[in-house]
Amino acid sequence: MNGTWIIEEAKKNEERVIFHRRHLHETAEVGFDLKNTHDYVFNLLKELGCQPKKCGKMGIVAKIKGESENFAFLQYNSSINLDEMKEKKVTKNKIFSKKPYSILLRADMDALPIVEDTHLPFKSKNGCMHSCGHDMHTAMLLGACEILSKNKDKFASEITVLFQPAEEILEGARDVIESGMLDEASIDFGAMIHVLTDSNLDTGTLILSNSDITAPSADLFEIKISGKGAHGAMPQKTIDPILIGSHLILALEGLITRECAGINGTALTIGEFNGGKAPNVIPENVMISGTVRTYDEKARELLKKRINEIASYQAATFNGSASVSFKGGCPTFKNDINLSKSAYTCLKSAFSSLSGKDNFACVPSVIWVENDRFYSSLASEDFSYISHKIPSIMLALSAGKREDGYSYPLHNSKALFDEKALLYGTIAFCALGTGLK
Repeated sequence: MNGTWIIEEAKKNEERVIFHRRHLHETAEVGFDLKNTHDYVFNLLKELGCQPKKCGKMGIVAKIKGESENFAFLQYNSSINLDEMKEKKVTKNKIFSKKPYSILLRADMDALPIVEDTHLPFKSKNGCMHSCGHDMHTAMLLGACEILSKNKDKFASEITVLFQPAEEILEGARDVIESGMLDEASIDFGAMIHVLTDSNLDTGTLILSNSDITAPSADLFEIKISGKGAHGAMPQKTIDPILIGSHLILALEGLITRECAGINGTALTIGEFNGGKAPNVIPENVMISGTVRTYDEKARELLKKRINEIASYQAATFNGSASVSFKGGCPTFKNDINLSKSAYTCLKSAFSSLSGKDNFACVPSVIWVENDRFYSSLASEDFSYISHKIPSIMLALSAGKREDGYSYPLHNSKALFDEKALLYGTIAFCALGTGLK
């Protein structure tokens, strides 16, 4: 595709995209509690004439329909009679009909409950932080919406944009699906972009996957341990839930090193251990929460089963009790390899006119059956729910090279993102929306 017009428009719009990002960063919100973020995005889309609609609890969906007649997508006509095909009474043109493709572009809007520890002049001060870069995603897609809504004569596709809540708690994508978002229109493809920092890649590098699974499943769990509280000087009169919890965490670690040994790409992490309010009081209860990630569905079911069993048995060992609840989760991300190849060609072509540089690197994705992992983590993505409904891809965009000072990873209170990546992401969203073949 000729991406010159996209690049020119994106450069004109770059400062506005940076402004959007900084506003969203400064007013970070979490989960479904996104009133200010929602209103900001909704009103901008309304100003652009995109006719946004609420989707689920706090999602926003809008459509941008191209007006060019240069169709780039062949659709199989399933109504053709097979007998007629055998008798050669139909032509290839009847079997395949040209039509503009329909694509879903998604950005997540929620932040994390982390107190920001940066020196940014627009740092968040409300105890929430966009340390996963969702403010970048939302700003880039808003920039793409502005470009596309003003240049409908230059493309033929129908673009559905989705601004999604609650990705971090793995509930947002499922919520918008249950609202009927995918049922309202025929959507051929889905695509999303996730920024990276603390990598060895130059800002602006885009990574596409050559694997059919690009992110693991995830499950979030809580364990409530109940005991008997008393004075800290009389432990013999208590059932100490902190002691039980300490043993339980060590026992759970054994799941990965023993029962899941040999199953690469599996992790169990404890993120919270809460209990007690005074140094000389043994509490009645404690709460432990964590997450499990895996590319293997059998390992996923084993881990969930064994977490329940180990929690119960470990608590009983010390005369206490434990209950486990799974609060959220998502399946593995199904990456459509053919769509990924098409996106690679489309993006490489679109960026070919940008200073004559090749801004892409197609590397093995994060999956345990491939050669190398790009990520050093097992980050999951709740867009995976949508990837099980329509052919989808997930792109990674480098937004900060380690040696350039972007040395803190995602979900860290000191994480920084290179705003130069916003231009690349905006162009990529526009290219995917208009140039696939």
